[in-house]
Amino acid sequence: MQTGSEQAAGYRTAINAFRGFASLYVVLYHLRYYNDFDWFGAFPFLRYGYIGVDFFFILSGLIVSHVYLTQSAAGRPDFWKKFIWYRVARLFPVHLLIMLLMLLAALVPPLLAGSEPALDGQDYQDWFLLTFLVRQWTLPADYAWNSPAWSISAEFFAYLVVFPLIAYFTRNNFGRSAGVLIAVTGSLLLLLMIGSAGTINVKAYAGPLVRVTGGFMLGSGLYLILSSLKAVQNWDRLLGFSLATMVMILFATPFIDAAGLSVDLVLIVALVATISCSYLASGRISDWLSRPGLFWLGEISFALYLCHIPMARLCRYVADQLEWERGFGFGVLSVIIAIATAHLLYRLVEIPARQAMRDWYFRFSPRPGLVGG
Repeated sequence: MQTGSEQAAGYRTAINAFRGFASLYVVLYHLRYYNDFDWFGAFPFLRYGYIGVDFFFILSGLIVSHVYLTQSAAGRPDFWKKFIWYRVARLFPVHLLIMLLMLLAALVPPLLAGSEPALDGQDYQDWFLLTFLVRQWTLPADYAWNSPAWSISAEFFAYLVVFPLIAYFTRNNFGRSAGVLIAVTGSLLLLLMIGSAGTINVKAYAGPLVRVTGGFMLGSGLYLILSSLKAVQNWDRLLGFSLATMVMILFATPFIDAAGLSVDLVLIVALVATISCSYLASGRISDWLSRPGLFWLGEISFALYLCHIPMARLCRYVADQLEWERGFGFGVLSVIIAIATAHLLYRLVEIPARQAMRDWYFRFSPRPGLVGG
C-alpha cells in the first residue's frame, strides 16, 4: 500500500493527462464558431465538449478536499485567508492578463482608426465583474468577453461558499458515510438540472452556480469515499476498463441520444468512474498516463482553456484579412497555435506569478500553516 504522500503524488501525476484531454475536448467543441468546417457533422461526439468543464468541477472538488479538508478542521485562524489567497494565485494571473489584452483589443484599434470603441456601459461592467471573478454570482443571462472564464467565476463561488460549507459539515466526520451524503447531494443537483433543462450545459441565471456546486460536491464526496480505500493493482485494471468505456461512449453518443437517453448523464457517470480509478490506480496504465508529454498537456490545460477563444478569434481575423479558407486544416492550425500560446502563458505567467503571489503572502504573514497546491 502506498503512503499518503506517494498516493497523492501518484494520482495527481496520472490525472494530469485527463486535465489535458478535458481541456482539448472543450477547445474542439468551440471550433465550430471560428471554422467553416462542419466539426459536429464529422465528429458527432464533439457536441458534448462542454462536459469537459464538469470534469474540472468534479476534479476540483476532489483535489481541493484532498489537500485542504483536514487542514480546515484544525481551526487555525489564518486558514481561510491563506486558502483563498492560494486559490486566487492559482486562478487570477493568466485570467487577468487575457482579460486586459481583450480589453485593449476592443479599445485600441477603433481609437487608432479615429472612431469610438463599440463598447457600452454593460460591456465595461461585464468586463469588471468577470475579471474579478464575480460575474457569475450576479446570475447573468449569458456569457461575456472570454466565454470560458465563466467557469472560473463559478469555481471561485465554490471556493468561497461551497467548500466552507463542506468543511463545516465534515469538521467532526471525515468518514465514508459523510462522503456518500455529500456525493449524493451533488449528484442530485446535477440530475435536477439535467432533468429540468435536458442538459447540464445551462448558461443562464443560476444554472452555472448549480452546476459548479453539484460537480464540486460530487468531487469532494468522492475524496471522502476513496481516501478510505487502498491503492492496489486492481484499480489500474479498472482504470483501463473505464478509459475504454469512455472512448466507446464518446463514439456511441449519436446512438445514446437516439435511444432517448441523456448523453450528459452517461458521460458524467463515466467521468466519475475514470476519476475514481485514477485516484487510486497504481500500475502500467497510470504510469503511461504519467508520461512527460501527457503530464505537460495537463500542466498547460488551465492556460489552454482560458486562451483558446481569444486565439481562435485572432486566427479567424488573420484568415479573413488574408482571405484564407477556414476549413479543417485551419482549425487544426488554430488549435496548435492555442496550445503553443498556452505553453508560453504557463511558463512565463502562470508559474512565476503564482510563486510570486505566494512569496508575497508569506513575506507579510510569516506564520507556518497551510501547504498545498
